[in-house]
Amino acid sequence: MKKIKNKNVISDMEFLNGRVFYSSKKLLSNTDCDILMSTGGRGIGKTFNYKKLCIDDFIKYNYEFIYLRRTKSDNKFIDNFFSDIQKYYQEYEFSVTKNRFWSKKNNEKEKRVMGYPMILQQVKTLKGSSFENVNTIFFDEFLIDDRDKVAQRYLTNELQRFCDFYETVARNRDVRIIMVSNAVGSNNPYFKGFHLKPVENTITKFKCKGGLKIALEMCDSSKYLVGKEKTRSGKLMMATGMYESSVENKFLLDDPSSLKECPKNASFWMNIIVNKKYYGVYVDNDSHIYFTRKSNPTSKRTYCCYLSDANENSIYVNGSSGLRDIEMLKSYIRFNWYHFENLDIKFDIEEFLSKVNIIK
Repeated sequence: MKKIKNKNVISDMEFLNGRVFYSSKKLLSNTDCDILMSTGGRGIGKTFNYKKLCIDDFIKYNYEFIYLRRTKSDNKFIDNFFSDIQKYYQEYEFSVTKNRFWSKKNNEKEKRVMGYPMILQQVKTLKGSSFENVNTIFFDEFLIDDRDKVAQRYLTNELQRFCDFYETVARNRDVRIIMVSNAVGSNNPYFKGFHLKPVENTITKFKCKGGLKIALEMCDSSKYLVGKEKTRSGKLMMATGMYESSVENKFLLDDPSSLKECPKNASFWMNIIVNKKYYGVYVDNDSHIYFTRKSNPTSKRTYCCYLSDANENSIYVNGSSGLRDIEMLKSYIRFNWYHFENLDIKFDIEEFLSKVNIIK
């Protein structure tokens, strides 16, 4: 994964009824990218903005769209899809049925299909279907708050499911992909699978394997929520610790205390190789471990999770290895006795920990 510099670092604003809302103009200007992702605080207008984009594309160009959610329960209020936006289209009447979005101009008798509400969990049921008029796939809330393990979780092989879904819809066409979410957690199958590393208040472009290009927007949410802390909603968020995620766009599930410099008196334990990069694991006097850039490539206690990283001095690890070092590492992780020197190391090590089934 290669990061591409982008001068458009801050998203535009738009004004509606005297209020400031998020605008998609900056993100959409990255026309060379295959996937457009936007994460930001709650209530800044992301979903509204992209719904409006889909509707406008239909009205102007007859382009249809897909509104994608993860599971059936995520779409249980789909009947209200147009409730916040209908009033801005007085010449049209919008409606929703089980698997269609409809539009009818006031002077027309027949309504027309403008889009499709779909869920990723049922991707297999779409095989054989044709969506030749679909121009945009809008995946809303593609990141989830996995603190609630009962109500929400990522699907098994979710990234592969999404790729299968796209292939079913697009076939050989270049259908636009827009993925939107609140700032929840950077440990997710999309950031990990595409090796994306978010940067606050910027649009960062990444070039992935195979030439795939992704633009990842981290909204400067504070611009859109000025005075939010004075409202009842803002006070509730501050009281529950959600204000930073909603307004300051900090990932809610990322614990900043996990980032800590390795003490000088810590002892070397082992190496971990991830995508050809060596990381050292050190243990301090309080039995806390640190993942660092400082490694010992000659050490025989060197582990990797990809065969492409294996060499004569390393040990390949799978999810059921039973190796003593890996079992001990699992204990450190379970008790939260671990730290990373920086976010780059955190992303790579979490990839290793996920591959060897220490974390999900």
